Amino acid sequence: MRPSVPKISVVMGVYNGARYLQEAVESILAQTFSGFEFLIVDDGSLDASSALLQGYAKRDKRVRVLRNIENIGLTKSLNRGIKAAQGKYIARMDADDISRPERFRKQIAFLEARPAYGLVGSWYVKINEHGRELWRGRPPLQNSALKKALIVRNPFPHASLMIRRHALEDVGPYNESWAVSQDYELLFRISSKYKIGVVPEFLFSSRVLSSSVTNTRNREQILAAFYARKAAIQRGQYPKFAFLFCLLALSSFLLPISWRLFLKRLM
Repeated sequence: MRPSVPKISVVMGVYNGARYLQEAVESILAQTFSGFEFLIVDDGSLDASSALLQGYAKRDKRVRVLRNIENIGLTKSLNRGIKAAQGKYIARMDADDISRPERFRKQIAFLEARPAYGLVGSWYVKINEHGRELWRGRPPLQNSALKKALIVRNPFPHASLMIRRHALEDVGPYNESWAVSQDYELLFRISSKYKIGVVPEFLFSSRVLSSSVTNTRNREQILAAFYARKAAIQRGQYPKFAFLFCLLALSSFLLPISWRLFLKRLM
């Protein structure tokens, strides 16, 4: 008897993420929707991540670990996971975040009921290194409002997304020339052909770390986001005056990082 094809493929990249890895993995394994495979790309970790992941793979047949011999970065690692995925939907996850138990069940119900939508996120909670709540994010619910918000900022934590596989195949995978903001660039491509949505419930917790890409490579991220917006405008997704938003966002390059993070929280 052939094994059933999973409905969802969860794709996660890990590099030296042992500190929060157990909490992240177990939040996926505790989902009330169980028809998924969990593809974890170990990007050449040098800490205890590899041993932890192998332990999960032995205990739960849904977990598949793909190990990179050397560190190749998140973008290429995610594409490796997506290439190996079998599911109709691709759910993202990061090694330091937490998915609430109902996340998959509610996101898949959203997409199953709305075939015109290419992806869905959710409302989310930002937490600190100790798991304490910092603030709550409530992206708008309507497709039109989300697309308007997108040119100003990315309304979704990357790992909160569930993407329809055929939408991803239609527009192409992550652009491997992007080391950061790869999700933002992909969001623009998907939203150019499909509707995008949000489940209005707090189904995801996104951790803010002092050593995260958002902090340590923030200037690089600002520039990458600028080019993602610019490409979307040049494709005709937004009117030419939207370049004003690009320039305003780029001006934050001059601000201290504490100010940038404060302003991001307000948006």
